[in-house]
Amino acid sequence: MKKLVGISFGLFLSLPAVAGSIYRWVDKQGQVHFGDKPPVGVQAKQEEARPATGDYTATGSGLRSGERTRLGEIEKRESREEAEKSARDQRAATDEMRRERQAGQDANRCAGYQQKISEYKKRLRAGCRVSTCNSYNAQLDRYKGKAAQVCR
Repeated sequence: MKKLVGISFGLFLSLPAVAGSIYRWVDKQGQVHFGDKPPVGVQAKQEEARPATGDYTATGSGLRSGERTRLGEIEKRESREEAEKSARDQRAATDEMRRERQAGQDANRCAGYQQKISEYKKRLRAGCRVSTCNSYNAQLDRYKGKAAQVCR
C-alpha cells in the first residue's frame, strides 16, 4: 500500500511538469515557432495546449505541408509528361499519315510517268521525222529521269 501511495504521489508531483506552458513567437524572418521556453528578448504569447488529434493538416488529407507540396510537384510533373507523350504520339500519327499520303502520291506519279514512257516508246517505234524523233527522245529521257526519282 505504501508503494502505491508513493507512486501516486510521484505522479501527482510530475503533472505540472507535463502540463507546462506552450509559447508561440515569430522570429526576424517571419517564421512562427512554438516551445516551452521562449528565447530571451523575444515577445512570446502563451498558447493553450491542445491534445493531438492525429490530423497533421487543416485539410485532413493526412499529409504535412511539405508533403502536400511535393505531391503537387509530382502530380504536375506527371501531368506535363503525359501531355508531352500525347503530343509526341499525335506528331507521330500525323507524320505517319503524311508519309502514307506521300507514298500514294508518289505511286500515282510513278504510274503516270510509266504511262508517258510507254506512249513515247510507241511513237518512236511507229516512226517519225527527225525533228519529231529528237523531241520524243528528249521527252522520253525526261520522263525516265522523273520515274527514277519517284518509282522505288
